[in-house]
Amino acid sequence: MGYYLCKGEDDEMEDERANEKIAQFVRWFEEEAGGKYGGTACSCILDGNPANKMTRCPGIVQHTYEKVMEILSEA
Repeated sequence: MGYYLCKGEDDEMEDERANEKIAQFVRWFEEEAGGKYGGTACSCILDGNPANKMTRCPGIVQHTYEKVMEILSEA
């Protein structure tokens, strides 16, 4: 999101909605991952089982990508 919304070079302008869109994503992630796993930290998501990386993380990454693209496509 930062790549598309924030200022990277001195001559670039930050998208005025950057903070709003990032906050929207954070709220979604806290509800989605936090609601499902009891928190957003890896320790919560993995629930003490390193094998959960293979079962939980791919879906989280996929849904996160989809949500970020959705937020970025909103006018």
